[in-house]
Amino acid sequence: MNNKTKIFEISGAIITGLLKFVLFDIFGQKLIFIVLAISFWTGYIIYKARRDKSIFAYWGFSKNNIRPAFVLTSLFALLSFAFIIIYGAINHTLYFNFHIILSFVTYPFWGLIQQFLTMSLIAGNLYHLDNIKIPKSLIIT
Repeated sequence: MNNKTKIFEISGAIITGLLKFVLFDIFGQKLIFIVLAISFWTGYIIYKARRDKSIFAYWGFSKNNIRPAFVLTSLFALLSFAFIIIYGAINHTLYFNFHIILSFVTYPFWGLIQQFLTMSLIAGNLYHLDNIKIPKSLIIT
């Protein structure tokens, strides 16, 4: 991948972060922002993957250890969900809210996109820029 593409991806991730502040924090359009960001970046991933199958390895996506990671995070999520229900029932604050369903459905995808933007597009591309060497410690910070 050339520097132009790396800088484009870094810029796109930064613009996404700036749009988060505008749409999410200033205008309160959380769902619209999340759906747009997930849609755009999913489309970009599909576009890049069709052009280059090895891009997943470059971005750090791997099948290694996916099962144990999925099992552990799913167990944690189920225990957390059970705790929330029990706590709400004990304190008489348990009620159904449509927004929580949207959160449970969209957050796993949004969390994955956030990790992809920060770890793969920003940190990964900064590390792999040609002719510009940024120390790992600075990139991680």
